[in-house]
Amino acid sequence: MHIQGQSRDQATLFPDRLDDLIGQDNAVRVIDAFVDTLDLNALGFARMQLQATGRPPYHPGDVLKLYLYGYMHRVRSSRCLERECQKNLEVLWLLNRLAPDHKTIANFRVDNRVALTRVCRAFVQFCRSQALYGGEQIAVDGSKFRADNSRSRVTHKKDLQQRVSGLDRRIGAWLDALEDNEDNDDQGPNGGDTQGALGALRAERETLTERIRAMDDAQVSAQPDTDEQARVMPRAHIGYNVQSTVDGKHRLIVDVDVVQNANDLQQLYRMARRSQRQLQRDRVQVLADAGYSNGQLLKRCQAPYVPVQRATNNQGDGCYFDKSEFTYCGEGDYYECPASEHLPKKTQSNKQRHWLYTSEAG
Repeated sequence: MHIQGQSRDQATLFPDRLDDLIGQDNAVRVIDAFVDTLDLNALGFARMQLQATGRPPYHPGDVLKLYLYGYMHRVRSSRCLERECQKNLEVLWLLNRLAPDHKTIANFRVDNRVALTRVCRAFVQFCRSQALYGGEQIAVDGSKFRADNSRSRVTHKKDLQQRVSGLDRRIGAWLDALEDNEDNDDQGPNGGDTQGALGALRAERETLTERIRAMDDAQVSAQPDTDEQARVMPRAHIGYNVQSTVDGKHRLIVDVDVVQNANDLQQLYRMARRSQRQLQRDRVQVLADAGYSNGQLLKRCQAPYVPVQRATNNQGDGCYFDKSEFTYCGEGDYYECPASEHLPKKTQSNKQRHWLYTSEAG
């Protein structure tokens, strides 16, 4: 006979306690203890003070525990977290059988962005107080996170400049027509309202000029339309560059930051200094891949371990761009250089198994 389970209709004299079903070494107990030590009011969480009227809200500490549990188990969706509250034994124990709906969970993330960042800092301090950081060696790496912006919804500075040139020609045509028809100032080249047309064209030109100036200030040649803070990453992906540093003792994250650079060449020293302040150490060894190979920044680090970037062109006068500075566009099958020039596919080398992308602009 096979091993038989207990009948669903079997009653017990003493029902099981929920706490007995969660092991003493379970990670949810760490989440529960950590959140209980936080001063949520000082961290800036919303709805800490109860109103005299209306339905009372969920305590921010309970929703924070659910959020941290989802982060630990890679459950990001608010609807999935809602289902975990109804079926997951660990979550039932962690939230004392509370079951907030998905809207409450989603609003908690939106209303407490700054407070959640402060919780991350508090967790680093908690790990340091428990001697979980070695503080001797850290590793730095970057990850590309996609944005909601579509590849087709990107405005290039070169296109804006062409539109401005076109508007200048149209404005010039209207002004020339006014000189030829001085007796009737209200009639344009096509019999329309001259002053109104000129005002609309000049307003559009001013808008385009402002966008070009903003792109120059941000030192970018392309601007996503939907998510303006995102950047065009390698292989024409639209997103962000998330930098992370990890301690070498227990592989715990020390610091995280989001940057808009498409590559990691400028991030080594900055992330090393941030992590050094977090760990409160005078000297830290830094490990990174070849994407962080920057001679000027390596000199500023105390103990860097970074391989040489072999893909860098070290010939000529040293003014060549790194290959990471070129963006590939899959729809048109071309590369865009830092000068916003298009490099279409020219020839194929079957012997060396590579394609040559070049431009007559040099």
